[in-house]
Amino acid sequence: MSAAFAHFDLIPLETNDSCLISDIDVIKKRNDKYYIQSGRKYLHVFDEAGRYIQKIGNMGEGEGEYSILSDFDVDDENIYLLAFQKLYVYDLSGKFQKKIDLEDNVRTITCVKDGFLTFINSAQGEDVLGFMDRNGKMIRTALPKNEALLLVRKTPWLEWKPNTYFFQMAQSNDLYCFDIPQKDFDKKGFVADYDNVVSF
Repeated sequence: MSAAFAHFDLIPLETNDSCLISDIDVIKKRNDKYYIQSGRKYLHVFDEAGRYIQKIGNMGEGEGEYSILSDFDVDDENIYLLAFQKLYVYDLSGKFQKKIDLEDNVRTITCVKDGFLTFINSAQGEDVLGFMDRNGKMIRTALPKNEALLLVRKTPWLEWKPNTYFFQMAQSNDLYCFDIPQKDFDKKGFVADYDNVVSF
């Protein structure tokens, strides 16, 4: 690891009856906290020292409960849990706020200004990348599914520069760029130099 990172810390996570973690699907650090999605069932929250804080939401059929957890993200105001064609919104204290029904079968979400970047489980020939507003309405889409067959893993959207996010296709030098102010996609190629990303 020392060859890849200038500095890293090992943080032991507190273990108790409330936070027994099996599989770890996703880890994100937001607002000085670690959010860990475990086994497509639970979202656990830890502080920077690894101390357990709380669990967000529950599986079930009641208010604020979901059947299976597909993905999540956190911004400065809310926590968003993605389930099958539904988005559950909680405040940062974990209090349930609302449920948003989605028209599309969204598999992943990334919070950006005014909405979410998504990966959509689409039919053959339909687009799989999308920009969805905060009410769950899909505004823009890109990348037909026949091209997306190169996607062999759950690939995240990555912030490259302010107002610019990239989605990298697996085993390829192709990037899909999303421009936040323009709210539109653009296909690009990239080279090794971080500052040299060119359209083609």
